[in-house]
Amino acid sequence: MNRSFDVDDYIARIGKRLVLEFDDAGTATSPGTIGSAREQPVRDQLEQLLPRGIAVGSGFVIDSEGGTSHQTDVVLYEKDICPVFSINNTPGTTYYPCEGVIAVGEVKSALDRNSLEDAFKKIASVKQLKRHVVHNPIPMPETGKLMTNTRGYGTIRGDSIINMDYDQQTAETAQILGVIIAGDLRTRDDTFCETFLELARGTGDQLCPNMVVILNGGVLTWGNITKGKVRNIERSEQSKGYVLAEREGNRPTWETSWSATKGSWIQYSREKESFRAAIRWIFQMYREGKTSDAKAFDRYFMKTNDPGRTEPTYLSKDGISLEEAILKLRIR
Repeated sequence: MNRSFDVDDYIARIGKRLVLEFDDAGTATSPGTIGSAREQPVRDQLEQLLPRGIAVGSGFVIDSEGGTSHQTDVVLYEKDICPVFSINNTPGTTYYPCEGVIAVGEVKSALDRNSLEDAFKKIASVKQLKRHVVHNPIPMPETGKLMTNTRGYGTIRGDSIINMDYDQQTAETAQILGVIIAGDLRTRDDTFCETFLELARGTGDQLCPNMVVILNGGVLTWGNITKGKVRNIERSEQSKGYVLAEREGNRPTWETSWSATKGSWIQYSREKESFRAAIRWIFQMYREGKTSDAKAFDRYFMKTNDPGRTEPTYLSKDGISLEEAILKLRIR
């Protein structure tokens, strides 16, 4: 019996269990049931490890302007804060407002070009949604520019300091985190990196996945090379590159970025405990990420362009009509 609890071993065993459960799911008799059997263990383990303020679901992400994402395998959202619209409590008819979504995940048995393209498309459909911007009623005195109210995940109350440069498209911590989780890699490492960068260029920096986790041993993230000599670097088009880094030997001085909006390189590193990396990133996004003021949720409960709506009638407790009240105000 161990005298102390080993967190490293605990998380490592979860990663190994997920690999086995991915393999077991392959015995299902149809593509739909195979997919469901692989997605559920990932959701279960995430729910067990992540803070209680994060709920784990599956379905569609929406915005208040009518946008809807593709159906997503894993949706991490703010528990007790984010409203959930679900018909018969089934993933195929469950919708989450993007202002309350922290991260989304696509789960694949193995990654090849086709499955990677599919994951890119689904994550991009979430990232292109528009979180409603809530402005502070008091503009900047010098410029008259409206300032944006933001808040951290897990809290209703907005930030005490108004964010002057909050931009969903470029601010890394204002994005919804997009993670691809796969059991295995069906291509060579360099082919995988080249394919990822090709799809990234076609998708655009703001809509790219933030990371890829291969449960059998691999993590891909964005970042920059800051200094030092680098071995085994391949340079690709449009200033995007990749690094094939081993745990042993010379490694570049690597500065990790949240996303392609700040990172000019991707790093694919073979790591046995890759699931740990995904958990760490989600923890960090939950702690450091910013989203719209909670007033943005009001828009999902407002009826617009209602053809059956009539003009309201106003009457004071003293029996004065609206017209009489307006006339009195004008006389004053």
